[in-house]
Amino acid sequence: MKKIFIFIILLLPIQLTGQKIHFILVANTEDTTIGSSCSKDYGTIYNLLNKTAKKMNYQANPITLKGSSFSAENVQNMLTGLQTDSNDIIFFYYTGHGINEEGEKWPTMKFRDNNITIDAIHVIIANKPHKLCITLGDCCNVVSTENLLVEKGIVVEPDTQAQDQSNAFYHSLFSNTSGDILISSSIIGQKSYSTPQDGSFYTRVFQTVFTNATLAGKAVSWQDFLTLVSNKIEQLPELANQQKPQFVLNISENKTIVKKPKKIEQDKVDTTNIEEEFITETCLKATYFFHDFLVDSSSTVNQKIKKSKESSLFTDSTRVDI
Repeated sequence: MKKIFIFIILLLPIQLTGQKIHFILVANTEDTTIGSSCSKDYGTIYNLLNKTAKKMNYQANPITLKGSSFSAENVQNMLTGLQTDSNDIIFFYYTGHGINEEGEKWPTMKFRDNNITIDAIHVIIANKPHKLCITLGDCCNVVSTENLLVEKGIVVEPDTQAQDQSNAFYHSLFSNTSGDILISSSIIGQKSYSTPQDGSFYTRVFQTVFTNATLAGKAVSWQDFLTLVSNKIEQLPELANQQKPQFVLNISENKTIVKKPKKIEQDKVDTTNIEEEFITETCLKATYFFHDFLVDSSSTVNQKIKKSKESSLFTDSTRVDI
């Protein structure tokens, strides 16, 4: 007697794309002066990127280095072992103390065991397979031991009453963009400010502008988005124009453009079947190219670390907090 086996296949949610978002969050949460604000920053960016992964139907790969794991050695080891694909998005985020060494444009991240410049990190990430990689350092960019206080928190808040119509926004920034972006919360010679209750000013404004844009649901370019964030930071009365962010873009954006049909004489061609032609045009929008950055990553980082070890700038940084 033959036995008939009936197999029941459970239809589980299927990941429509193999793309991943690797978000690497490095936060100095145990520092006695800025630990609270860094913890706030960590939660803000984690939630923002985790929501982005869900909206885009990407696989989220969160990597956290905070608390006792906050060290330059752990950052290096993590980046060495990070496996990515050419369709992936990599987002490296740092919140903590920062200094500027030898007048370089980009800040140096300050750890207990060593220092690493933010652009050295970007070199490593940009040399890994990726579709889009973003490096953001929210830290001071000045050599100083002065501590300044900001008495008020950030007053801008996202419009939580609006309906989320964010597909066009997410696709414009992530699906339709490739390349690399490097951001720091302040230019050379300036501090970056924060409060314990709201976290860092740049991170919070970044999150607010991002949230409001998702609610508006309109496509936006990285150039316009980051410019708006920078403008809002500079306009905050609490900062009195003392913090100016900076960023460089090396990206291309795919846009769907409507090409209007040419004017055709009626007596020569039947125009009843003429349709509008949609073409996809790749618009290269490169504000800067990373020719100075995209060199051998290992030698660049080792030089940066060696320079940091020899540097006497190992005094406490000036990340501002109450």
